[in-house]
This record gives sequence, C-alpha cells and structure tokens, in this order.
Amino acid sequence: MNTKSKLMSAFNITPSMIVFAGGRSCFTPRTQAECLSGFITKIKILKSDCWEWTGARQRFGHGMLKFMGKMVLAHRLSKGLSIGRPLAKSEFACHNCDNPWCVNPAHIYIGTHQTNARDRQSRNRTDRTPGEFRGTARLTRAEVLEIRAKFIPRKYSLRKLAVEYGVCFTQIKNIIYRRQWTHI
Repeated sequence: MNTKSKLMSAFNITPSMIVFAGGRSCFTPRTQAECLSGFITKIKILKSDCWEWTGARQRFGHGMLKFMGKMVLAHRLSKGLSIGRPLAKSEFACHNCDNPWCVNPAHIYIGTHQTNARDRQSRNRTDRTPGEFRGTARLTRAEVLEIRAKFIPRKYSLRKLAVEYGVCFTQIKNIIYRRQWTHI
C-alpha cells in the first residue's frame, strides 16, 4: 500500500474527496473533504512508522494548520479524525512515540493534563534546571541581580536594560516582575 492510500484509509478519505484540494492547505473555510486532502499532503511517513508533519509548527514542535477556518494542532486533528469526533478541550492528544511532529493516530492516545504531565516526567522531558545552569540561559545570576537593582521606572527603563544586557525587552520585564529567574 502506498503512502497516500495508507493515509486515506487511516482517515476514511475516498478518492472522490481529493478532486478539488490539490496540495493547498486550509487557509479559508472550504469543505471538509478539501481540508482533509490538504492535511494528508503535509504528512511524510518515516521508517520509524511515525507520520511526520511537514507543515507549519509551533515553537515546541507540534504541527498546526487551519482546518475548516480554525487553527488546530495537527496531532489533535489526526486523533480526532481517526476516532470520528473532535477531541474535547479537556482531552489531550498524548504521544507514545515522544515525537511532537508525529501525527500517526496509532502513536497518539487520549489523556488528561495529569496523564500528559506524568508521562512527560517519566520520560525525563521536563527541564527544571534553574538560571544560568540551563543550557539556553543568556544571563548569569549576578546580571539578573544587577538588572533588578538598576531598574527605576521612568529613569532606568526596561528598554535601556534590554539593550545593555543584549536580551529582549520581554525578558527584562519578566525578570523585573519575577516571572523568570524566580528562584533568586
């Protein structure tokens, strides 16, 4: 069975549904058949049996697309299509394969926030490394303390601090208001 027919059978798509969509994705509300056709054109089947989403992705890697006029996560749509109903807001589409790009419904199970968090922790995917010990940190503990000490509203602005320390305005704001670097 070739890739296209494998995907079509997984989502119950008939060849007559494919006629109009071509390779377009769903940027405007169209028929569900056209959207399904656009959806399957963005899937690449890997040797690991993961179905990799090749379309747009979120910052953390989950695929996303416009489906029937609404932005949706590709793995949630995939699971919903395979079970014949949309997932409720309280239902999470959790990956067995630990690949956020995967949209293979056989690799996705329905869970809750709690089961997803437990699963993430059991696979050591939760990075709770604080401050400068975190691999992506651009500031040190001493610099964060300096930033907090220097900030004076309307005199030493957030923007001036951002330029001085080479980070974005939002990061400085989050440091000042203790949304980041909360451990110090």
